[in-house]
Amino acid sequence: MTEPIFFEIPIYRVPQSKHTQEQEQEKIKVAKPENKLIAPESFRSAEAYFDREMWYPWRYNEIVGYLDLYIS
Repeated sequence: MTEPIFFEIPIYRVPQSKHTQEQEQEKIKVAKPENKLIAPESFRSAEAYFDREMWYPWRYNEIVGYLDLYIS
């Protein structure tokens, strides 16, 4: 029989700041900033599409494992 888990610590691929940086770099490729002045509606639409369909939140999607703490 295994001991009950006392606490679970998620291990992430990258820190949240790095994930946000990667997200911003990818968003620039989709919603090109130069379009913000030329076609603002198109720019906002591209940004919204990226946020809704192409990228993902950090908190639950960047976990690569857990460190489980047990009481023995």
